[in-house]
Amino acid sequence: MKQRRLVIGIFISIWIIILAWFIWRESREANALNGPTKQTFGILTNIKGRTFKHRKRAIVSYTVSGKEYQVTAPGDYLDMSVGDTVLIEYASEDHSVARVVNKYYMHK
Repeated sequence: MKQRRLVIGIFISIWIIILAWFIWRESREANALNGPTKQTFGILTNIKGRTFKHRKRAIVSYTVSGKEYQVTAPGDYLDMSVGDTVLIEYASEDHSVARVVNKYYMHK
């Protein structure tokens, strides 16, 4: 009985830590994008959501100062193709924090 309570306690603790990490990450990204930002173009490298199981999103690659980054962009990209370009807004302080601001920026 004691061992079972310990396992349950550890399991609950792990879930709380994971939840706290996701909340912290979302808050950090939102705060970074509320500050000074810059824009560049990104290229769709993967489009997900073609099946019922997966939520709709795209993986977008972009380059800042010679370093390549990727961002997962939620939304419906099924009318687009891999290789299409989108307009990206990224945080000046942390270039890895970005969002798509115009997915119809420029088709290939």
